[in-house]
Amino acid sequence: MKGDSDNPNLQAALRKRGAMAEKKQRSTASSHRGAGNAGEFKMYTDDAPGIQIGPSTVLILSLSFIGVVVFLHILGKLRGT
Repeated sequence: MKGDSDNPNLQAALRKRGAMAEKKQRSTASSHRGAGNAGEFKMYTDDAPGIQIGPSTVLILSLSFIGVVVFLHILGKLRGT
């Protein structure tokens, strides 16, 4: 008498079930990674909403802000004495 492991229909069904489970696991893992990356890289595309400024502009504006804050601190020390 043959065992269930020799049944070709059962073996095919088990292979198909394993392949479907593996495919589902890969697709859910890649969809989580893709969603995170899409949000990060979307700000560098031309169709991103909002104002578009370059990195050098951001650097100049942030250094200017720091300079103004330092100047105001120095001015506050001189006027407060």
